[in-house]
Amino acid sequence: MNERQRQGIIALGKTLSGLESENMAYSLDDGETIIRACDAVHASHRRQVFELLERIGFDLHSRDDGTLQRILLVLVGARSEENKTVPVWTAPLGYAQLGELNSSRDTLIARARTSIVCSTYNLTDTSVLWNALKNASDRRGVDIRIYADAGVNEETDGAGRTMLERACREITGAVVFKTRRLEGNRACRNHAKFLSVDHQVLLVTSANFSYSAENLNIELGLKIEDSNLTEMVERQMREFETTLYERVLPRF
Repeated sequence: MNERQRQGIIALGKTLSGLESENMAYSLDDGETIIRACDAVHASHRRQVFELLERIGFDLHSRDDGTLQRILLVLVGARSEENKTVPVWTAPLGYAQLGELNSSRDTLIARARTSIVCSTYNLTDTSVLWNALKNASDRRGVDIRIYADAGVNEETDGAGRTMLERACREITGAVVFKTRRLEGNRACRNHAKFLSVDHQVLLVTSANFSYSAENLNIELGLKIEDSNLTEMVERQMREFETTLYERVLPRF
C-alpha cells in the first residue's frame, strides 16, 4: 500500500458514517458492484466517496474481492469504539465552567454536512436554534427533521399559522412532525429533547428550543460522539412517525 492509498483510506473513514460503512459492506457481501454498494452513501458526499475509492485503487464497476469489505468493517469497528461524552450546560450569568455550554448546539448545526434531527417540547423563533436551522436549510444536501409537541405549539400568529407550520415554511425543506392524539383522544406529549448531527453526534438535554432554556434556566445535557447510538435513536424516531407523530404541512 502506497502513501496515496493510505491517505485515501483515512479520508474514507472520515467521510463515511458507521451506518454507511456497514450498509456498503452488506451490499458487497450480497454481490453488488462497488458503485451499486455506494447507494448506501448520502448523495451529498457520494461523489467524494467515488473519488476516494478510485484513489485507493478500486474499480467502481467491479465486484469486490473482499478487500473493500474488510476496510469497511474496520471502519465500522472503529466507529463503535468512538464514545466521547461531555456535559453541556446552561446556567445564568455564565456560572457553568465545566464542560460545554448549551449555546454550542448552534455550532453543531452549523457544522452539519448531511443531516440534522431534533426533538423538543416547544419550538420558538426566539431560540438561536431557529436561525441556526434556517441557515442549515439553505445548504444543499442537509436533511432536517424536527419533532415537537402539538399542544404547546398550537398558538397561531397573525396569519393563522402555528409555530410548527411556520417552521415548515421558514426552515426550507425541513420535515416537521407533531405528536398525534391517541386512542380516546388522549394527548401524547413530546418530552424527548435531543439533537443529532450527521448520524454521528447526539446531544440529549433537558433544554427546549427556547430563549429561556438557552439563557436563563439551569439545564444539563450530554453530548455523545457515538454513531451507533445516534443512528439507533434516529431509527426509533422514524418508527414512531407512523404511530405517535403526524406530519405538519406548511400553510402559505
